[in-house]
Amino acid sequence: TAELCRVPKGLYDSIKVKGRATKFVDDIFQPTGNNSLNAQQNFNNKRRCMAMLLFDYLSGQTIPSLYTSFECRYKLKDDTQHAFAMLAQQYKPGIKLMGITKAMTTVYHSCTIDNLSAFLQCVLQEKDAMLTEFDTQKCDFDTIDTQDTYARLLDKIRGCPDRCPCCQRPCDVDHTLIKSNPGSESNKHRCATGHALRAMNGYKFEETDEASLFMCEQIKDDQTIVVGSLRKRWSQFKLDHRDWVFESLLKDDELARLNQKFLSIWAKIGRDLCQKYGMKFVTYNTQRINVPESY
Repeated sequence: TAELCRVPKGLYDSIKVKGRATKFVDDIFQPTGNNSLNAQQNFNNKRRCMAMLLFDYLSGQTIPSLYTSFECRYKLKDDTQHAFAMLAQQYKPGIKLMGITKAMTTVYHSCTIDNLSAFLQCVLQEKDAMLTEFDTQKCDFDTIDTQDTYARLLDKIRGCPDRCPCCQRPCDVDHTLIKSNPGSESNKHRCATGHALRAMNGYKFEETDEASLFMCEQIKDDQTIVVGSLRKRWSQFKLDHRDWVFESLLKDDELARLNQKFLSIWAKIGRDLCQKYGMKFVTYNTQRINVPESY
């Protein structure tokens, strides 16, 4: 940005001491050959030559001594050609400015400049207006982050912080793949790689206090669980947590292998969890009919 302002400012400072700004373009280009145009027609051509001269300077081209407009040739004054050559060294356009200028080739070759000083002054004033407007804009991250990019990047790095409300296994969905908020209808939480044993979150059978070694995927919709002081069917529990999907993505054999892994872990830490939650430690659940589990 500094370069885009420095070069026009240097050019403006150099030409404003060259006499009347309104006569500058008319003075520096002289018709050559058999030119039968009147003064106004020649000036119109010189305006186009001025735009091409500015293009050559800003795009890093060698400044030629002759310019052509509508088949009429105009010689650039020697002192002006020398002055622009000196400017190219003192205020040399950088790669970025030259690239921008070259991308606007058709614009420069189709426009006219009748007062270079006024043109450059407008460019510099526009720069000042843009900086003033920029200063009034809020540029803190919270203001410009309209799509929660920061929150999504945090989720990407550390994973979703939500845990299954039943077994407490962390959600392993990459919520950053979808723009909607985590837990929304199109971006729900789930344990895609499988849930943990429910006993790991304190679930036990109500009458026997036996730790429940079932995984969430193994509970049927019509089975009853106890959450605090409330009895509810598993189907109702899922409705109470609509931001979660409890159904498994795993095949039966994959789910069975996962269950065995958790049972191996349970054999090592289960006694401590049973002491914490007031459960009876078991390594397998005895089959019962219509015996609710408590939480």
